[in-house]
Amino acid sequence: QVGIAQSASRTVSEPSPAGFLTFGPRWRTPVGQYQLTMQYQGTSDSNQPIGQLDVFSPVTGRVLKAVKLLKTESAGQEITVKFEVAKRDEGPLEFRTYYYGSGTMTTFWVRVTPL
Repeated sequence: QVGIAQSASRTVSEPSPAGFLTFGPRWRTPVGQYQLTMQYQGTSDSNQPIGQLDVFSPVTGRVLKAVKLLKTESAGQEITVKFEVAKRDEGPLEFRTYYYGSGTMTTFWVRVTPL
């Protein structure tokens, strides 16, 4: 795991190596449709993604949904993604952010709601 905890957020910046900034909490999810919303901030000197947000099933080892995280225009931009939990993925899920190793990335909160 990379970065440091700062109050209710977690931040990483260069020259930190690439790695998971956040992961967990192994939330039990029944079969169904969900929406994940995360608030984050990202800075970079390039237009390349700074990281990735994904929904991971430790039971099956599958990534159910993944999206690239780009630099943000404001402090605390929200990103929302929808994902589905199939019968084979039912169980605890992790909501992870991965830092690519350049720029700065801060995660503030993650919210998951059933649809």
